[in-house]
Formats: sequence, structure tokens, C-alpha cells
Amino acid sequence: MRATVVLTACVALLLSRATGVVAGTLGLNHDWVSIHGDLANNRYVPLGQINLETITKLGAVWVSEPFADGATSRMTPIVHDSLMFFAAGARVYALDARSGSVRWMHQTESQRLVNQQGFSDPVSAQTSGLAISRSWGLGLGVGLVFAGLVNGHLIALHEKTGDVAWDESVSEDPLPLARGVTCPPLYVDGVLYFGLGTEHSRGQVVAVDARSGRVLWRTPTIPGPGKPGHETWPPRSEIWRSGGASPWVAGAADPALGLVYFVTGNPGPATGGKVRPGDNLYSVSLIALQMNTGQLRWYRQLVHHDIWESDLSVSPVLFDTKTGGRARKAVAVMRGDGYLFVYDRSTGEPLTPIEERSVPQNPVVFTAPTQPFPRGAESILPPCDSWKNKVPAGFLLGCVYDPPSHDVPNRLAQYASVRIAPMSFSPKTGYLYAQGTDSLMQLGTADDPYVFDITGGGYRVPNFPQPAVVVAALDSRTGKVVWKKELPSYDDSGLKSNGGALSTAGGLVFHQGGDGTLQAYSATTGETLWRFQTDCAVGDASPMSYAVEGQQYVAFIAGSRVWAFTLGGKLPQAAPIPPPPREDVKGPIEDTNQIETLTLEQIPANGRRYRLNEYAFNPYRARVRAGSLVTFINNGYLPHTIVGQGGSWTTGTLGPTQVKTVTFERAGSYLYSSKEYPWSYGQIIVVPAANGSRAGAGSQ
Repeated sequence: MRATVVLTACVALLLSRATGVVAGTLGLNHDWVSIHGDLANNRYVPLGQINLETITKLGAVWVSEPFADGATSRMTPIVHDSLMFFAAGARVYALDARSGSVRWMHQTESQRLVNQQGFSDPVSAQTSGLAISRSWGLGLGVGLVFAGLVNGHLIALHEKTGDVAWDESVSEDPLPLARGVTCPPLYVDGVLYFGLGTEHSRGQVVAVDARSGRVLWRTPTIPGPGKPGHETWPPRSEIWRSGGASPWVAGAADPALGLVYFVTGNPGPATGGKVRPGDNLYSVSLIALQMNTGQLRWYRQLVHHDIWESDLSVSPVLFDTKTGGRARKAVAVMRGDGYLFVYDRSTGEPLTPIEERSVPQNPVVFTAPTQPFPRGAESILPPCDSWKNKVPAGFLLGCVYDPPSHDVPNRLAQYASVRIAPMSFSPKTGYLYAQGTDSLMQLGTADDPYVFDITGGGYRVPNFPQPAVVVAALDSRTGKVVWKKELPSYDDSGLKSNGGALSTAGGLVFHQGGDGTLQAYSATTGETLWRFQTDCAVGDASPMSYAVEGQQYVAFIAGSRVWAFTLGGKLPQAAPIPPPPREDVKGPIEDTNQIETLTLEQIPANGRRYRLNEYAFNPYRARVRAGSLVTFINNGYLPHTIVGQGGSWTTGTLGPTQVKTVTFERAGSYLYSSKEYPWSYGQIIVVPAANGSRAGAGSQ
């Protein structure tokens, strides 16, 4: 029997009362009081002034001044009582939501960071990351605005003035080991709920008194000895202490059930499965915690023994539904590969059937034999087969659950990534709207399990295929794709959208494209009905909507400014932003005439770790003058026959310790690769000699 979706007025009222702000109706004010609009993370507004009939009259009404210090932001602003709040760099801003003028600005105090961390000046402290991360959002409640810092502090500012109400360290660890605040504070009935963690620590969910900053409880996302789930970590090992599973995105809450919901990140070390056999709970999981104690009520793990960095990093979404004629309270989560999982949020029971499917195995990294999939559902991302004809020469295609292997260094993994960009749920359609990116990546591995290196192969491979970026509508009742649109995507360096959607009672879905546009789609069909070109091609932020004095606005952050739109807005559009010129290859250029076949790579992982890479020339890009003699040295263990693109020149086969020289007479770019390992590429850039250049390249 086909399920139906309902969102009752009493549920909406309950969720709004818990925030301390009751949303108004159009004709008064309607506030956007949390990063995703409400405690359910619906990113839906019951405002219909801007609708299918009036959308053509929508225009920009104001744009803010650029943020200080050249800072950018990808936050979703929050709005209350005609004030708009967000953060950029080390500053929290309050703007007039009707005009965009600055009401107040608070700069996070950094002299203390200078003293504690030894920075030379406050600017150095702020730019080091010890400020408000541009990825996170703010919280709002009891007349205060809350901001989490990556140094483990939480600050509260008076909503009307920006004055500091309190500033408390919420991390158990002292600097520089402090866990940072990893997601926006969620305010419910006088309490803030948020995550703490770092890339190499044990994640936590924390509850704090909103009036004082006092920690009420903290729940580790990895269970310690004697706790249920600890048996999924290796015995006689302390690796669980740095096992990750940090909550990276905002939680959701149902005050009626007394539960708060968070999703967790990957276990650590990210690809080092061989040192952490087991399912590694509660990594890559949806967890439901009791709001008053932090006790775990239930959990569902979406990736067992993750070795692919499969963070769950899209906020959970709550809605009410009917299944088999029975009313159910649902929570939906999207996995990184674009599949939707829907559970009863009271019990964790799946509302769509889930089956365990066999996946490829590698006993070295203790791969889990199966992974869960929602039966009959569809991913919003392209299938693995769509990459078959795009794999560069010398590489093998790997799919999502192919285990990374040191023995297959030329595998390009399908890196399916629904991350950061939040979903939106419309009770009018029953659809969830989501955005994701699919690309090919080299998932680097080494003998050292703590070495973690995911690189877009385009860094070292000419003409590497560009990512596929999509925005899609999924039926919450079936998990099937209703409509899907591909967005502009050029390369890893820019014009790639990572923003979420906004759905409205006017039958519209708003989404920011990676080309600097804000677009409006039909919520039911996906037809593009309207678009507006801004002057910044940064597609990381998500739109929101509010009403002031009977006027509905749609707003979002584009790079370093806020743009706001309303019916009758007259500000002109910017000129279309052209895609950046595509380079055949990218990366640093070194002035040298000596190239080695093996590279000693440094990879940050709580300090520096090293690996020897036999398939990476050192340097990868070298610059010489015309007429130079370039020396190739085999400083590794494997033979290499270095061949110029098109076979125009070769070194012949170089065994270990052998050397060969090639003269490059003519200015230009020379790509080359290893005949034995054709996924190993390099580039020599020849610039004119001081006395002119000659033609040709030859070996000696």
C-alpha cells in the first residue's frame, strides 16, 4: 500500500514552541530560527507569496557590503525579529533583514588565543582556524546568539547588541588538544545540543545550559570499555580513543519524544581498516539520544567498518508519515552514496525495508562482508557504469565499495559524495530535495595505516573527467528519484555547488548553482522557472526564507556578501561568470632539471607521516630553460621507461639507480608517463632561453 505524508499543524507548533520563537503567519513576521529553519531540519517555509504564478516578479532587493577582511561564508543565515545573523571569518554579524544594513558586528576576541598558542598577532590567530569556521552555523534562543569555535569554546552574544553574555570552553581537553565545536548549536527549551571533535579524536555530543554555558552532559560517539558497542573495536587496543565518529552537521530534535538526533563521521584512521577490525560503532551512524541525559536510545549504522571516509554529513530530517495506514514519526538520513534511509524516529525501526548486500572483500583491511541498502530505492548519483568510458588511460575503474588496496595503485574509485549540503522536505509533495557530487578519486593507501590521502586524480592526470553534480527530488515514501537535474561543474578548483535546497508553500524549490546563480524549480517537476545571476561563483551556501511586515524574502550568502530577494526587487543581475580556464594538469611547479621516479610524500595526520610513492615523479612539474639537459633518476625499486606524450621521446628503461638525460631544445609543455605504470604522469615546462630557443627534444 502506498504511504502518504502528513505534517500536522500541532507538530509544527510544538517544534516552533521548543525554540522559544513561535513562527508568525504571512502578514506579520515569519522567522528562520535555526540553520535549517526548525528543529525538524525541514528547510521548508509555509510562505506562499512567492509562488509558481509570481516567481517571474522575483528580484534582488538588497545586497550586503562585503564581509570584513575578505572573509567568505557558507552559512545559512538565521532570522529573528527582523534581524539576520550569520558569521564570516572571526566575526558574527547582525543585519537589518529588510535592508541588509549592519546593526552590529562582533569580532571574536583573539588576544587570548595569541597568548595561549603563541601566535605573533591576533590576525594570525584568526586565520589559523581558531575562529568561527565558515562551514558551521549559529544558534539562537533566550535572546542570545550562539557561535561555536574550533578551539572548543562556545560564545553567547546578546541578540540586540552583540555584547558577550558568556564565553565558555566546552571541551574537556586544553589547547592545543581541544576538540572543536563541529556543528551548529541546536537550541531546544533552554539547552544547546552540538558536536565536538577533531579529525583524530573521539567525537562527542554535548548538551549545554543556554543561559550559562555550563555543560549538562556529554556522550562519546565511540563507546568506551564496558559500554555496549565497545566490542566492535579491537580488544587490547587503545585505538578507540582516537577513533573519530565526530558529528559534523546540525542535529534535529523531537521534544515530544525527548530525543535529539545526530549523524556521525567516519572511524579513524580513515582508510586504516587493518588496525581496527570490527564494525567500529557508532561511526557512520544515526544516533538517537535522550535529551535530558544523553543516554543512547537507539542507533542505526549505515556503513559497517568504514574504510572509504564515508562520513554521514547531511543533517537528519524529521517528518510525520503514514505507512500501511498507520501514522509514523519518521527520520530520514541520506548516505554519502546518495541512498535515502527512513526510520521510525521513536524506535529506529526501518520504515523502508533494508537489506544487507555482499560487497567486494579485502581481508587485509577486514572489510565487512555486507553493507545495508534500502530495498527498491535509488541513488540520486550516477551509477558506476556511467564512468566506464571516462577513465583515463592506465587506470582501472573502481566502484563505491571496492576496498582501497596498496596492491592496486591505479584504481580510480567512484567517490560518491552527498555531503554538507542539507536536504529539504516539503509536506506538500512528500519529497526530499538533495544535492550531491559524484567524481573519480585516487584513494591513496600505504603500508602505514594512518596515512590517508584522497586526491582528485586530476591533480596529476591530464584531462581528468569532471565531477557530476546533481540536485534531485526523492519520494520519501519509496526512496525513488522523482526528478534530477545536473548542475555546472568544471573542476575541483571552482564553480562546483555544494549548497542545499529550500522548499516553500508556493510550490518552489530554491537552490544555488555553482555558477553564481540562484535558481527556482517546480517542486513537483524540477522545471527551471527562474534564475538570477550574482557576482560570485561560490556555490557552498544554502538559501533560506523569512517574512518581515508581510513581505516574503529569499536570501543566501554568495561568497563574501548576502543577497536578498523579494517580489518587485529591482537590483540588476551580474554578468554570467565564465568557467575557469581548464589546465591539462595542475599543481606546484619547481625550477629544476633533475627528476626522480620515487617521491617521499608528507601527509598531515596529527603531525607528519610519510610514505614512499613509486608512482609519483618528483617533482611532478618541472620548469627548465630551452636547451637544458634534464636528468631522470630511478631512485626507487621498480623499473620505469619514461615516454613523452605521443612517443616523441623516451629515456629507455631505467632500472633502480640508473640515470638518463634528455635535452629539451624548444619552449613548450611536455607531458610524459611511465610505460610500465601509465597512470604515473609528469610535466616539463620549457621556457625560452635567454638567447632564444631551438627545436626538438632528444635523449642521450
